[in-house]
Amino acid sequence: LHLLDVDLGNSTSVEKCAETFNSLNLPLDCLICNAGINGVPSWGLYTPGVETQFAVNFLGHYRLATLLDGKLRSTANSRLVIVSSESHRRVVEDNFEIDRELPPHEENYNDLHAYAFSNLCRILWARALAKRVPYPVVSLHPGVCGGTGMLQHMGWRAILRQIWLVLQWERKSFFALQSIPQVAATQTWAAVEPVSSLAKMTGSYLNGNAGYTLGAPDTPSALAQNDELAEKVLAYAENYFATK
Repeated sequence: LHLLDVDLGNSTSVEKCAETFNSLNLPLDCLICNAGINGVPSWGLYTPGVETQFAVNFLGHYRLATLLDGKLRSTANSRLVIVSSESHRRVVEDNFEIDRELPPHEENYNDLHAYAFSNLCRILWARALAKRVPYPVVSLHPGVCGGTGMLQHMGWRAILRQIWLVLQWERKSFFALQSIPQVAATQTWAAVEPVSSLAKMTGSYLNGNAGYTLGAPDTPSALAQNDELAEKVLAYAENYFATK
């Protein structure tokens, strides 16, 4: 068992983590990009120069997965599992312009929109990457539950706004809250499902909410199905780190 420290909001930390893992000469059967941060009260609070939820939820995971791509390619039956959120549906098509959203700007910062956009980027990244790599890539929403620490950065007003948004977008799931083991089921399934089966749904989005079939692809938002947007999101991440 090897425990490696990594701060996904810090590129140097991500690079050190990947370098350390690569030096262990171990296979990489599955990489689960599971970490997330939500409700950061101000733009770039923990990641100076870049919006924090975008930096941690998307860019940090992208960088780690890219640096470990060689390990995934050289390990038989490997896969990449990207945890996202149903909150991505709150980024709607009306008045949406990717060039205005990417990268997230400090002006008119909205913490809940920023979280939703970071999760949209994760799904789009999975969609585009799945076409480029030989191993399966899936994204997923784990489910709705309490006790995960995802609200730790929010004040009471923001928490109430979050509850209101969940009631608007995930009403059934809100009234069917699951336990932490239950909302770990979908990413666990994706991590152990035979690669021959998972490969058939590479690029897909899975939904771990109550009432959804384990391992059955769900239809994400229209924006999350847009291949042109997916390529732009992936290209942005590539260029972002190319200039670092």
